[in-house]
Amino acid sequence: MLLCIAATWAGPREFALQSYDDAVRARGLKPERARIRAVLDAGAPETFRILGQTVFGGDLRGLMYGIFEAARQIHDDGRLKEGKHSPALAIRGVRLRRDDLPQGDALHSFFALLGEMRFNTVFVTPEPPVELRPTAAAFGLKLAPAPALAEVLDVKLPIEGTSLPWADPVSVCRILSEVDVLHLQGFAIPARLPIEGHELYYTVWGLAGYDPHVPEKRFVASLRKRFGKAAPEAWKAISLASRSLTFIPEARFLATPEEATRMPATARLTPLQLATAYHLLARDAEDALLPFKSELGAYQTLIDYGRMKARELLARESAAWYDATGHDSAYFLAQREYKDAALYSKALQAAGLPVPVLPEVQEMEASVTGEPAWRALPDPLKLTHITPKGAVAGKPVVLSLVLATPKRAERVRLHWHDGETFHTQEAPASRPFFTLTPAGNLRYYFEVVSESGSGWFYPDPLAGAAYLRLNVRPAPHP
Repeated sequence: MLLCIAATWAGPREFALQSYDDAVRARGLKPERARIRAVLDAGAPETFRILGQTVFGGDLRGLMYGIFEAARQIHDDGRLKEGKHSPALAIRGVRLRRDDLPQGDALHSFFALLGEMRFNTVFVTPEPPVELRPTAAAFGLKLAPAPALAEVLDVKLPIEGTSLPWADPVSVCRILSEVDVLHLQGFAIPARLPIEGHELYYTVWGLAGYDPHVPEKRFVASLRKRFGKAAPEAWKAISLASRSLTFIPEARFLATPEEATRMPATARLTPLQLATAYHLLARDAEDALLPFKSELGAYQTLIDYGRMKARELLARESAAWYDATGHDSAYFLAQREYKDAALYSKALQAAGLPVPVLPEVQEMEASVTGEPAWRALPDPLKLTHITPKGAVAGKPVVLSLVLATPKRAERVRLHWHDGETFHTQEAPASRPFFTLTPAGNLRYYFEVVSESGSGWFYPDPLAGAAYLRLNVRPAPHP
């Protein structure tokens, strides 16, 4: 609370410096030996760098981020680490209704948490109170009205109307990978109030939005006060259970019912493959959660939600497969999965999670027999790719993929997005090299197909961001 009061009296720089002084005292360091200089330089907005005992910020907000980073380093390691940092996304926001804005000290605590976790915008619908703008600015935040949401990815999560906690950087990075593809400026997440119990939610979204490669130990550190030496295990349980909520990737990585019927050679996930991956995730999450059941019991609800969604997906796809083929085995699979999904519905509805309406499934006698041609999940294959540097518009660039065991694959496909649509090239697995002449920045991913007809994606859409990025500089003037 003292930090919040200090910020309202001064500004972002003073707000962060108070946190740095607290870290120095907590570490038992002599203030005169740990003193830092906070300097504004000519860097880009919201950037910062640490050099020796000096923190440089491209603007006041960047300086605040840099001082907070210095405070964290002192708290964790007792010393500063030199480095440069810049935001991956221009807008990192939270949205809420004007009537839901906290009041008094709760508002200051909310703004303080957002500022420290590198959010920069609070979207208030329909219009933010004008009198709160100076308060928000003291924490490095700007208030924006509802129309500004058109510039960002407005994130919708199934937990918006619940008190269930959620925090998974893998899902966050996968969701945020859509921002560039859609040519947006950033993102806005729903506010989770009161903030008690949801601090990790803001930590993950804010830090990953600023730097999608933020190390996992940063999130572990935020749990040490609560779990002590068990913080790494607690973080594993929280992140795995949270992933169950947003595990299904976008449609282009999933096989359609027609594709599942024809079984073309593709790495796209069939319903059974996805359901298998879901259940493996649930198993790992429950194993990790077991030592913390008394404190993290709410995360079991997220695991059950993931299982329910997997069964619902498989049931609907199986029913569609039955319509396409007439194989009763697909109908019986749909029947079984709908029933199993319904078992979770009552408890999940009680927790406030949106549960689909599951249709009644009639019993029937088999008239046509046939085995669904579902693919199994292939064994992992190590894939490596290095994004080229120095790409220039109008000049050829080579994208390549290294396969640890080339004999396990038959061909490799490169899918890239030129700003308007996706394109595909194909090459043999023995020579997975692709030459492009980009006009601007590209989003792309690789698809590796095996002789069995199944395959792998790189990057794995179930494990994080679904796309790679190639930055392309404009061609020099003649």
